[in-house]
Amino acid sequence: MITINDFVKMNDTDKCNLVNKHLQNHTQKNFKQGEIGFTFRQADKVFSECGIYYLEGAYRTSEQALQFIENKKKEQDQKSFTPEQIEKLIALASCENFDNLLHLAERYNYVSYYILHEINDIHIRTGNGSIKQTSARVYEDTWEKWKSYTAKKKEYNALNLLNTALLEFMDHHPID
Repeated sequence: MITINDFVKMNDTDKCNLVNKHLQNHTQKNFKQGEIGFTFRQADKVFSECGIYYLEGAYRTSEQALQFIENKKKEQDQKSFTPEQIEKLIALASCENFDNLLHLAERYNYVSYYILHEINDIHIRTGNGSIKQTSARVYEDTWEKWKSYTAKKKEYNALNLLNTALLEFMDHHPID
């Protein structure tokens, strides 16, 4: 059985390995079982004195923690394209396919515009051309509800919300 004194005398890497392995089959409450003769609280106190950190579900020495953070940073900095995707993009942009690419961009521009303006399940639909300023009559209670709604949804432009509502209404109730 490993006592707390034995645990303190271990090197930091062995301490981490022992506790990580033991926690695979035990919890913090039933930590003091089997070959371990000390509580999790005692182990945690030793860890804090030794500069051992708990990162991503495992105890790590300070060196391991720094290495782990550096690796995570490298992962985040990696480009999102695989070599195969890069080859496909190069083939698509080659001179012989350039006309096809332009055609796709022109014909399906609305798809990318639609995707770029999709926010929190409200699919913002904007119109084309210049913005027409007009006045409309609305019932007072409807106007108050609208003002309250747009005040709460500050991430949206009131013009785009109104435009989207009008377009969706016309889509759902077409004139035959």
